[in-house]
Amino acid sequence: MVRYPVTWDLPIALLAGVVLIAVGWRQGEWLGILRSVGATLAMLIISIAAAVGIWTVLAGRRGTMGVAESYLYLAGLIMLTAGISIIVARLTRRQVGTVADASGVVTVWCLLGLLLAIFAPGMGYLFVWLALAGGLVLFWRSSSSAGNPWQLVFSALIVGSELVMLIPAIDTFYQLAQPRPGNLDSQILFIVAIPVLFMALYVELFRALGCFPQIIERKPEKI
Repeated sequence: MVRYPVTWDLPIALLAGVVLIAVGWRQGEWLGILRSVGATLAMLIISIAAAVGIWTVLAGRRGTMGVAESYLYLAGLIMLTAGISIIVARLTRRQVGTVADASGVVTVWCLLGLLLAIFAPGMGYLFVWLALAGGLVLFWRSSSSAGNPWQLVFSALIVGSELVMLIPAIDTFYQLAQPRPGNLDSQILFIVAIPVLFMALYVELFRALGCFPQIIERKPEKI
């Protein structure tokens, strides 16, 4: 168990923001980063709306779920989220460079970490460390050769470490969204939006850092 003062989250988020600004300054692709941020937010909204709608209907009809059935539905929501991420990426990110795309995704993580550090102290760790580590990797990626195999290695380490931190949070909020026959006061179905938000952010991170096969077309180099 790693412990540190909750007041560290805000400085870490601000430091991550500085690193991401440095990445954008080095690349000069501010418009591409903004497009990526917008596409990421659109993907989150679509994923959450679809999941809440499906889960509300499903949980209303399946008031008594076994553990295996419940997690099977969670797997289905993950697959739905991944599909939405890939579709949104294909529709909106073809003219965004790979580093700018990843910078936009990590920027969303940084902004959420900053908001949580201010308004929900204690939950910022889910976002701020990833934002800082991701920003550092992107800064390195923007200044090194594209074929460097260590880039993918460090990206995979970051993605794997973040999964370890997100799984307990996803499971906790997913349990709160379970149908509870006879105890409707504690049946908060719409709270499924929170674990879906975490899953959608993770899927976007997984895709943008290059752990999915690259589906984004690079911008043609200027002559």
